[in-house]
Amino acid sequence: MSRRSVAPLAVLAVLAVLVTGCITGVKVGARCRTTDFGADSTFVLKCQRGRWVRVATKVQVARLLFAILEAQRSTVPNVVGQSIESAAAGFTAAGLSVGTATPVVSSTAPGTVLGTEPAAGSRANRGTKVSVTTSNGRGVKAMATGNAHSCAVIGTGEVRCWGYNVYGQLGNNSTANSATPVTVVGLTGATAVDVFDGHSCAIVAGGEVRCWGFNGYGQLGNGTTSRSSVPVPVTGIANATAIGLGVFFSCALISGGTVKCWGQNGVGQLGDGTTNQSLVPVVVSTINDAVSIGAGRGFACVIVTSGAVKCWGYGGQGQLGNGSSTGSYTPVSATGVTGATSFAGWDQGCVIVAAGAVRCWGYNSSGELGDGSTTNSLEAIGTGLTGAISVGAGEYTSCATFGDGSAKCWGLNNLGQIGNGTTTNSSTPESVTGLSGATAISPGGGHTCAVTSSGLTSGVVRCWGRNDVGELGNATLVNSSVPVSAVDM
Repeated sequence: MSRRSVAPLAVLAVLAVLVTGCITGVKVGARCRTTDFGADSTFVLKCQRGRWVRVATKVQVARLLFAILEAQRSTVPNVVGQSIESAAAGFTAAGLSVGTATPVVSSTAPGTVLGTEPAAGSRANRGTKVSVTTSNGRGVKAMATGNAHSCAVIGTGEVRCWGYNVYGQLGNNSTANSATPVTVVGLTGATAVDVFDGHSCAIVAGGEVRCWGFNGYGQLGNGTTSRSSVPVPVTGIANATAIGLGVFFSCALISGGTVKCWGQNGVGQLGDGTTNQSLVPVVVSTINDAVSIGAGRGFACVIVTSGAVKCWGYGGQGQLGNGSSTGSYTPVSATGVTGATSFAGWDQGCVIVAAGAVRCWGYNSSGELGDGSTTNSLEAIGTGLTGAISVGAGEYTSCATFGDGSAKCWGLNNLGQIGNGTTTNSSTPESVTGLSGATAISPGGGHTCAVTSSGLTSGVVRCWGRNDVGELGNATLVNSSVPVSAVDM
């Protein structure tokens, strides 16, 4: 496995910016009008989309950078020359602790550096896979939304993606962003798709899985760490029925109920009982009757045939739903969850259970658990919703669709990602404005997309929220707090 060294000068230059070159006295969650870094007494923060967001502690950043240097590993490709925001996203991914084993707010990533668990709060995110049935053979039949890009399977079996593309995650043999959907090169017969911030995967004919984009931890599953802007086949996967992508890792549900995962594994997110990174799929321990799968920032969950939910990986804010804030390298049962039919995760997990009730657990800084509070929960709690047919989890935002075609979202709304025409957060579900015929929904890292169905126009994608790199797919770069239609879908 080839590794690129980080030049000492590059490391020290970025270290100087992150640790000493910050705007002081800022407060997490407060509004900001800068592209710089800031700091409070403990944390380095980044102004992201108009809000100060925790990146890491100053000590954490320093330790990570020097750990990278010592190990001669380039966790962030080409540190000098890419945007400082992209560099910071990679640095914070290691999740180092501040002198103790206590997790801090950061993102997931190479646990192989120091093996500390990730936590909630950064811009590195994943998408939520959803599936719908089309009536005209042309509309969308599966969709996934990540941090700043989205992909959809259309009725012809092709995959189209739009938005952010710095790692080739749009799959069109380019690294140029696109504000309109572009066709992924060489994919036919696709049946499912899922995405994360830097990589995307699809299931094709025969249940094979193909992935593209960033591959620093082997998340493309082809035995290398080389990124690819076109799909590459995942080694040793056949008869896959569903996929779930997380932070630098990927998982596939195999026909018969077993699960295989690959990529980064510093917090046990591959579920094989180890923290060993794997460039090819490994079998998740003790799972042999899974019927669906989803992944979050540093954890993954399956629904098994009994309707119970089992999760593994990072659990610092209760992401495993088992009443504990301790992670697990092998699957554990989510407490009190029975009759589950659908799961979605990010830093929180949400499920649909009997009568279409929606229950969530985990991180809750912006009300994304939907219970009217901003208190984290180690076990599933109710949102008051019933009649849901699909559920989605995004960064600080969660959503559900209902049998009457309506949709509701809750949590962070600073960019209009709830879709109710405002930018006011809500810790209880709010109706999405002007959306009808919704069959599935997928919030991401500041934007949300839904698939709608209405007569001959079934399988139409409508999106809302952040749009600075084309996330809404409507040929503009203008945010919208209400749904707009992605073009050419």
